[in-house]
Amino acid sequence: MTPAQIESVKDTLTINKVRSRSTLRRNLPRLTDAQKAFILKNLQAAREEAIDAGAMTEKSAFFKKYKIKIEAYLTAQGYDVKESYREFVANKKRMLRQEGGNRTAG
Repeated sequence: MTPAQIESVKDTLTINKVRSRSTLRRNLPRLTDAQKAFILKNLQAAREEAIDAGAMTEKSAFFKKYKIKIEAYLTAQGYDVKESYREFVANKKRMLRQEGGNRTAG
């Protein structure tokens, strides 16, 4: 298997949590390369621990532990992670409402 295929299998075994957590990076577009690397490194570490867990709740617990670590790091770097997430959710809801309105109008 290629390294990319191995990554894909690992992601599948942990319901793509590493990939889905990339929304954090979209919420904070000013992240430096070093900050992005820190996030990815920690998500991959969580995935490595979570792979061996049985139930999805166990897998999620590993990711939660690392999410807290990532958020603490970003907060120390001057980001307001919780506010960024609120803005992301509000923007997503607004886009969905607009898309829904466009479908009914056409």
